[in-house]
Amino acid sequence: MQTVLVMPGVLEIPAAIINNLLVEREIAWKAWFAGGGQTAHLMATAPQANTRQRIGDLDFYVGAAGQNTPRFPENRNARDGRVGRYHWHVVYVLDITKQ
Repeated sequence: MQTVLVMPGVLEIPAAIINNLLVEREIAWKAWFAGGGQTAHLMATAPQANTRQRIGDLDFYVGAAGQNTPRFPENRNARDGRVGRYHWHVVYVLDITKQ
């Protein structure tokens, strides 16, 4: 299986099995805080923006969504209507076993 990761420096876990997805949550973050304003390497491509990617037996959102474009409907009116000031990223807590 070939997996394309968005962030440089992220390593695949060798010989690992994802047993369970424990938490999936979309978070808002101030992109201008991260990396001295360089965020292109974190952003989802157009096809990734609203389509989950199959990794192993599970589907994940990869890459960050741009300003004013949260993926989860409950976040579209988040932060008292200030959605446009934040980028969005889905974070996961996984149960992983090393083979």
